[in-house]
Amino acid sequence: MSPSGELMRRVWAIYFTWYRRPDGPAARWEHWSEQQRFVSRNGRHEIFRRTCDPEKFFHHGRRDLASSHYPLIGPYDSADERIIRYHLELMRLSGIDGVLLDWWGTQIEGTPTESVVRIAPEYGIKTGFLLDGAPRMSTDLEAYARRVNILYEAFGENENCLLEDGRMPVLLWYFYPGFTYETCRRMTEGWKSDGLKLLTIADIPVDPAEEPARWAALYDATGHYGGRDDSGVHSRAYWSREGGAAYMAVAQPGGDAKGVQRILDHPYANIARHSGMHYMHRWKMAGELRADGVIITSWNEWHEGTEIEPSREYGLFYVKMTRYLAQLYREGRMADYDDAELDRILTIPMSVADGLI
Repeated sequence: MSPSGELMRRVWAIYFTWYRRPDGPAARWEHWSEQQRFVSRNGRHEIFRRTCDPEKFFHHGRRDLASSHYPLIGPYDSADERIIRYHLELMRLSGIDGVLLDWWGTQIEGTPTESVVRIAPEYGIKTGFLLDGAPRMSTDLEAYARRVNILYEAFGENENCLLEDGRMPVLLWYFYPGFTYETCRRMTEGWKSDGLKLLTIADIPVDPAEEPARWAALYDATGHYGGRDDSGVHSRAYWSREGGAAYMAVAQPGGDAKGVQRILDHPYANIARHSGMHYMHRWKMAGELRADGVIITSWNEWHEGTEIEPSREYGLFYVKMTRYLAQLYREGRMADYDDAELDRILTIPMSVADGLI
């Protein structure tokens, strides 16, 4: 499979639209007040979201939120078009080319997903999708495949959801290790036989015993959600190209799962940001490995503390840093990174639409 020309040297950010509040369009608290328990299929990760009450205030006017950091504008409602425009304007200023909209369900009409797809072209932002929710090999297989069909029926002819070759980008979360190779092959071939023009992105194994190149050949590009460290990064890039797939690097600023109380081991429990050094390192690796594209994890996953959206803790630091790094990456000049130039960029005022900050 060949990568799309529009995929090359593009920067995508994973964007979550699941936040709700009572005075917003959804008229309820959701995700800011998580009380949820989750056990992974492989049994390695068992977490639950701590009980939070957003109606309760702590010091400095902060609400009790299920988040690792505190949004600069406070808890918001993802269905509010002002918030969508605020985010898209910040993404534009950050140098982000497109968003991969996190999507769990089956309903599209009247959702923030539909709103983002409609509004994003005004800001020059492309839209693709992250198919979320860990599938099970037996019970969820048909439902998982059907969710892609639903997305395609809704957006398969929407110009802003298509790359220049007419394919719709979809990041398939947890395809590996969630499914066997044969299951993934049947599913991807099924979408093709149904006439779906997709640019599929999925993770692959890196152990040679599992024949990674064979897995990579199933997809148009390989990419994953994130990770604790650099384990497998070089191997993933190598095996992707051996299988004829594009390689999408992941740029993650860090991880801090205070928003979820850890029982055994959360994958992003403590990935120190080191004042932006971890994020910069990931971008430099993207340059060194000649990544075909970059996926930022994440724009606003507040529970796991991987966000680059402005917060009270970091202000606009990561937005401005992303702008600089994305430009270097697109121009193939990551080796020209300069601390003094970044410091200069960080001092430049940034005006954001709608007066939200």
